[in-house]
Amino acid sequence: MELKNSAPHRSSNKLGRKVLIYIIICSSILSLFSTAAQIYRDYVYDLENIKLRFESIESSQLESLILNLWDFNDDIVAQHLIGIVNLPDISYAKITSPLGQVYEAGDGTLRTDVAKSFELLYEGQHIGTLLVEAHYGDIYNQLKTKAGFILLSQFSTTLIVALFIGALVYYLITRHVYRIASYSRELSIDNLSKPLTLDRRRIGTDELDELAQSINQMRETLRRDVVRRQQAEAQVQQMNVRLEAKVQERTRLLEESIEELKMAQDSLIQSEKMASLGSLVAGVSHEINTPLGVCVTANSNVTARLQNIVSDMEQGTLTKGKLNSFLSLQTESCDMIDNSLRRAVELISNFKSVAVNQSNDTLLDCNMKELLLESVATIRTVFKRENYHISVDVADNIELTTYPGVWHQILTNLMVNSHKHGFEGISEGQIDMALTVNDEGMCFTYRDDGHGIAPEIIDRVFDPFVTSKRGQGGSGLGMNILFNLVHAKLNGRVSVANLDKGCQFVIQFPAQHRAIDE
Repeated sequence: MELKNSAPHRSSNKLGRKVLIYIIICSSILSLFSTAAQIYRDYVYDLENIKLRFESIESSQLESLILNLWDFNDDIVAQHLIGIVNLPDISYAKITSPLGQVYEAGDGTLRTDVAKSFELLYEGQHIGTLLVEAHYGDIYNQLKTKAGFILLSQFSTTLIVALFIGALVYYLITRHVYRIASYSRELSIDNLSKPLTLDRRRIGTDELDELAQSINQMRETLRRDVVRRQQAEAQVQQMNVRLEAKVQERTRLLEESIEELKMAQDSLIQSEKMASLGSLVAGVSHEINTPLGVCVTANSNVTARLQNIVSDMEQGTLTKGKLNSFLSLQTESCDMIDNSLRRAVELISNFKSVAVNQSNDTLLDCNMKELLLESVATIRTVFKRENYHISVDVADNIELTTYPGVWHQILTNLMVNSHKHGFEGISEGQIDMALTVNDEGMCFTYRDDGHGIAPEIIDRVFDPFVTSKRGQGGSGLGMNILFNLVHAKLNGRVSVANLDKGCQFVIQFPAQHRAIDE
């Protein structure tokens, strides 16, 4: 294998450009700071010179100016002012006398950056005031010129040094890095015998030599590993032939076991559903027996009174009062029988509707309040005590396309769970259900104030065969069925948590849901 220095990489030289850019940036920042410091020192120095000029005016010219002003030598006073204005950075000078005389020189329209007043006294008598103003314009111009010159010279020096360093970096480092990169790209299992060599003079050993040596060591290690791997692959191939037969046999046995487990689980799930249906039928039967018993009692009473009326008629002892009493009792009994029969018909109708919905696993347009109330009215027969209160809070206008049978099975599992576990040994209880709209779609909450769920199983309550009544008739499939219905049919999720008293189930599902293929 022939390794070449990659020419395209020379033209790019990204590392050299980065080094060059960083050197220029760092040097420029240092140049800016040093130039700013030098300009600031010159600025402070120029300001001190202005103060010194004020002191020079006071010490060298003020006395002569006072004498000439006292002698009214206006020309000499004017010359003094011109001499003051000719001093560097002095822009304006003016003398004002108590007699109203004004002597001035320079440009008084310029901006005054600093000014100083001198009181003119002749033998203790005030004869005028000298005002001297200074302007920083010349100072600023000089500083700008100096700053530009310094920056330009330093930038030129920095650029030359950076280019020189960049060339050194390329010659000493970058070109060898490109060669190493090219070697690494071309290295493969088929050409592990060619070592990496760098085209450079041997003057000691540096980091690049160590890097090349490390790569060559890695190449040799890879070559030995490839040989060992090829030998190992041959052994593995032989083992695979033997293992494949074992895997196929184990797979067949495992598939048979899974099929048997699935059949057993389906059988248990069906048993759980039948158990729930049995509890429901028993409750409905108990509820129907009550109104039918009232009908039988009322009918027996009416029959006995009718026999008495017939007997009185045959004996001729029937009076108007007895007849009116009999008719009044007959009316009350008929009303009682009618109400009881209506109650029985309502129970049978609800049970029939629930049974039809449960057997018909199709999407239907449903009013959720009517659907839940109808299911609760049938399922609540498992609570034979009147002191168990059930409330359903659903808005009248919530209409969904959903599975009525799924909802009935969900409510059955929840209410039977409350009956068997939550309210065990409790004489009264409260169940609250609510269906609301939120940002994620629909949210159904179910809570009771019973015992709650045992802490050791609450995290696994939706797993199959998890129950607190193991060996006492509990199959542990009720909540698992509920979980699967919510996930597969409602395309939602269900969670459970213990409250201070009782527990709460929350079912979150989309308003427009579709079943997931099982």
